[in-house]
Amino acid sequence: MAVYTQDDLVDRVLVRLGEVGFGQSAEPEARARVLHSVDGILDELTADRIYDFGGCAEIPGAAFDPLVSIVAARVAPDFGAGSDEVTLLAAQAQGAVQRLRRYRALNASHTYTRADYF
Repeated sequence: MAVYTQDDLVDRVLVRLGEVGFGQSAEPEARARVLHSVDGILDELTADRIYDFGGCAEIPGAAFDPLVSIVAARVAPDFGAGSDEVTLLAAQAQGAVQRLRRYRALNASHTYTRADYF
């Protein structure tokens, strides 16, 4: 299973916002602006029981794309996105939240417990 880092997340969000072309490097200020928001968003998603990122540095592959959509929607106004673009990103973020909830449910159903024998 693929895993991603927060740096991968920041790079993909900036590509989604059109701040950089794919494979190009972003301005340090833009990277810092997105990275500053990531921890709070991860904490909020965990606290709301949407998906448990567990404070780890790695992002599971299945959760990566939905997380990109959510972060992009949150930081888009900081990058001067117009209202139409913000509305579109917000709609994509709502779909992403539903995907993360579904992935959380799948992970919970595959959790095994050890039997206690008396």
